[in-house]
Amino acid sequence: MSGIKSNVQRTRKRISDSKKVLMILGLLINTMTVRANDTITATENFGTKIEKKDNVYDITTNKIQGENAFNSFNRFALTENNIANLYFGEKNSTGVNNLFNFVNGKIEVDGIINGIRENKIGGNLYFLSSEGMAVGKNGVINAGSFHSIIPKQDDFKKALEEAKHGKVFNGIIPVDGKVKIPLNPNGSITVEGKINAVEGIGLYAADIRLKDTAILKTGITDFKNLVNISDRINSGLTGDLKATKTKSGDIILSAHIDSPQKAMGKNSTVGKRIEKYVKGNTKANIESDAVLEADGNIKISAKATNGRFIKKEGEKETYNTPLSLSDVEASVRVNKGKVIGKNVDITAEAKNFYDATLVTKLAKHSFSFVTGSISPINLSGFLGLLTSKSSVVIGKDAKVEATEGKANIHSYSGVRATMGAATSPLKITNLYLEKANGKLPSIGAGYISAKSNSNVTIEGEVKSKGRADITSRSENTIDASVSVGTMRDSNKVALSVLVTEGENKSSVKIAKGAKVESETDDVNVRSEAINSVRATVKGGLGDSGNGVVAANISNYNASSRVDVDGYLHAKKRLNVEAHNITKNSVLQTGTNLGTSKFMNDHVYESGHLKSILDAIKQRFGGDSVNEEIKNKLTDLFSVGVSATIANHNNSASVAIGESGRLSSGVEGSNVRALNEAQNLRATTSSGSVAVRKEEKKKLIGNAAVFYG
Repeated sequence: MSGIKSNVQRTRKRISDSKKVLMILGLLINTMTVRANDTITATENFGTKIEKKDNVYDITTNKIQGENAFNSFNRFALTENNIANLYFGEKNSTGVNNLFNFVNGKIEVDGIINGIRENKIGGNLYFLSSEGMAVGKNGVINAGSFHSIIPKQDDFKKALEEAKHGKVFNGIIPVDGKVKIPLNPNGSITVEGKINAVEGIGLYAADIRLKDTAILKTGITDFKNLVNISDRINSGLTGDLKATKTKSGDIILSAHIDSPQKAMGKNSTVGKRIEKYVKGNTKANIESDAVLEADGNIKISAKATNGRFIKKEGEKETYNTPLSLSDVEASVRVNKGKVIGKNVDITAEAKNFYDATLVTKLAKHSFSFVTGSISPINLSGFLGLLTSKSSVVIGKDAKVEATEGKANIHSYSGVRATMGAATSPLKITNLYLEKANGKLPSIGAGYISAKSNSNVTIEGEVKSKGRADITSRSENTIDASVSVGTMRDSNKVALSVLVTEGENKSSVKIAKGAKVESETDDVNVRSEAINSVRATVKGGLGDSGNGVVAANISNYNASSRVDVDGYLHAKKRLNVEAHNITKNSVLQTGTNLGTSKFMNDHVYESGHLKSILDAIKQRFGGDSVNEEIKNKLTDLFSVGVSATIANHNNSASVAIGESGRLSSGVEGSNVRALNEAQNLRATTSSGSVAVRKEEKKKLIGNAAVFYG
């Protein structure tokens, strides 16, 4: 019995010792974790020097060139209850106005950062990282002006390389609220804490999110109570901590993206056929639940484009390396909190512009997958899947106020598809199929789906001293052509098919409980949808041709609307308008045939031709084309005709709900809905070029059909 008792005691002792070991290991791990998380390390041999005493980092640099100083960090993670004093050069340096901080990794701030120029808070403090920035709930940044930039990794490396030689990379310093350096499409800035600045705040990333605990303020000059955490944790800064303000204190939130993330085609019949091909997905997003108070102006801008802007000629903008398969989206949401500045500008802009007179390799191969055939026939085709979407939302718990000037809230979405496909004797190689016996088809086909959607929703309050503009504009431009023409005897059948599907929507909603007012000027609430469709299909063969089919199918819907269920008040004039303008709706279809023979049954002996015809009938009908149009399209391939099938719907409306209230001053009110077509034309023709004497007894037929 005593032996059993002794064993139990020994077992208990071993368990107790094990617990002690585990506790010690736990403490060691926790200590190591804290130290790992709270790490600011300088890049070796760059010139950045870090000194830490207790909870305070003093960071200096000898990398100084003129008015610019540079730091480079392998890591910058400042945890709660820690302070980082970033000196503009050395502690005793003078004449340095800009301090550029490059971080190889995500920037993490949950303590206090002080940007110190000549022993005071001042100067232009920059942080750059391709991996993003997060300011936690306890994070505070004090600076003369503060700028956080999240560029692409390659451009970050280039900028860092320039910094090694004391040079400022072109595009880092903001101009007109924008930076030229390309932003990382996957980069983000998140702020839960406070940013205090004398003269300006600028955040530049693809995705910007300000939480409800965040406060961004400019115009602050007294930092005495902001640079320390407590009496116990002191930054060590002494003397007069009042800054001198020489510029207006603007707040800029800028998400400008021109390169896509990668996504696969989906959600449509066509998309499923091109899963092997990359589809561009470009998105710019800004979301705020915070308090923004500027001594100057506030500009919040989300902009996404398909490719990089090159030039503008007249009203036409050109972009570099756009994708024909692309989704572009820009959004701004002010869910709650305050946005208060002298002038306030909030915009979302999405532009999906694709221009190609020659078919790209991607479009050709995508077309082959759509038709289900990669056969060696005279085939030319293109595929365009383009969507553009922009939106601005002012939530019901949000207040936007322009204290001295204008309040502008604007959404713009634009899509433009310019594409063409053609076959000609110069492009046709000598092809041979064993069972075709020279009965090869000449086929040109194109499919374009172009959709644009812009909307503004006001649920909270928008107030301005001057004019208040609440506007949405959506533009959709389609310019496409398919032309099949050859004199080669091997091509017995010519088939030209073009399907254009367009959607264009613009809307403004003043929700119930919302309030928009101008104290001294006009209030303009406006929605615009601008449309232009040009589609041309041509087909032709030489004297030995058996038949030509040309089909031009166009399905297009456009709407512009304004809904008012809240309160609108203008001191002068109140304008509430919805415009739907069709600048062009031009559909042209035509065929020419040498001897004008109908398709003979023996032409369909080519299995390649039949498979492509079946595929076009099935898949090029599109996802949104109704069954009636699909049936008509099928009929066209049974007889040799030229046909135009059009299904276009346009609408414009202004609706004042039961809770809607309109109030205007001495210049009155203007409420209008306009639906206008400026250039509407559709032509369909079919004809014979020549009839040989020996063919007079054979059937000659031409048909031109228009469905609309």
